[in-house]
This record gives sequence, C-alpha cells and structure tokens, in this order.
Amino acid sequence: MIKADMIKKVLTCFLCIALFFGAVPIFAAEADASQPNEFTGLLKQLGIFENEEGLDAYVTRAEFAEYIAGIFGISEYSSKYDRYFVDVPTIYRSANRINGLAAQGIINGGGDSLFNPNDNIKYIDALTILIKAMGENSLAEIYGGYPSGYMRRAVELKITSRNKSESDEITKAETAKLIFDALNTDVLEATGANGSGEMYYTKIEGNTFLYRNMSIRKGTGTVTAGNG
Repeated sequence: MIKADMIKKVLTCFLCIALFFGAVPIFAAEADASQPNEFTGLLKQLGIFENEEGLDAYVTRAEFAEYIAGIFGISEYSSKYDRYFVDVPTIYRSANRINGLAAQGIINGGGDSLFNPNDNIKYIDALTILIKAMGENSLAEIYGGYPSGYMRRAVELKITSRNKSESDEITKAETAKLIFDALNTDVLEATGANGSGEMYYTKIEGNTFLYRNMSIRKGTGTVTAGNG
C-alpha cells in the first residue's frame, strides 16, 4: 500500500512538471509578438524603424509610408516632391515621404485626393504598397488588380501571414515581419527588351529587395572572431 501511494505521488509530481513546462512555450509565443526580435532589430539597424518600442500598437498609413520610404532613402527633410493629397499639407511630419512614394506610383489615396494618413493601415493595403515597392505589381494587375490580385501575388512571394485577413489592421511587430520577408525576397530585374520596346524581367538569385535598394546582401555562417 505504501509502495502504491509512493508511485502515485511520483506520477502526480511528473504530471505537474509536464503541465508547467508544456504551458511555458504558449505564454512565450504570445509575449514574443510584442517584444524586440530579429525582424524589428534589422529594421532598426537599417534605419527603417527609429526604435523597437510600441510593437503591439497599430500602424497608421503615414507610419507605414515612412517605413517604405526609408527603404528607398527618401529623406524627410527634402521638399522636391509635389503635393499629392489634400489631407497631407507640406507641414505634415511625413509629407515628403508620402509624396515621394506617390511620385513613384507606390502609394495611392483613398479617393477624392485623400490619403487618410492617420487611419490605421489595413493588411491588404500594406501588402499592396509592398508589392508595388518591390516592382511586382504587373502580375498583380494581370491577376485582377486590387485587392485580390495583390493578395494572390503576395501569397506567391510568401510575404503573407496566415493569421490576417484583408481588412485587419496590423501592429508594428506584424509590420516588421512583413517588411523583413519582403526585403529578403528575390525581385524581378529588367534583363532585355523586344523590338516593340517591351521589357523582359527575370528573377535573379540574390537580387533581393534589400540588395536592390540598399546594396546589402544577406549571408549565413558562423562568426569565429571579432575585433575587440
């Protein structure tokens, strides 16, 4: 009887330990989304993110435009771009970056010459801006254009999240993952033209969105020594 009770106590102890450690990854996974990570860290190092704070806050349309403009090196302090939206005056904090992207056809307003800069950006709009920034919008338009064509192209490029629907708003942490995946994606490069002037595009290994705009290549390996 004593032996049976002892076995029962030991089994109960192991069960408690298993339940405890089995629950830890769940809590950790929930917490990681709003904590600095490899995605937010890279964007900060590249100067796309100013900091890694407020990662669980929703991103506005103006903030998202700032991030994408940072990839293209569009300065906040230049005034060479025309004004494209009536609700983005020249004194608006992100005016130059928004207008700079509009000049390149990367962003559009919500109609009536409005950009709605202070509205939280929708998931599908973030994907559409990324697809255009990557120069991948030709196929998206062939697929039917906004929104379904851009969603399909984003799925093909593997820069989508299975946990988001088109109308969802996205946090800064989720934005970091989207941009990280886009930067790491090989993009099309103009490699020739036919007699009618139509360009041919080819996907070249290593010609990522990051390399094309910032001349930085991603590498893997082991650091065996460091100065200092």
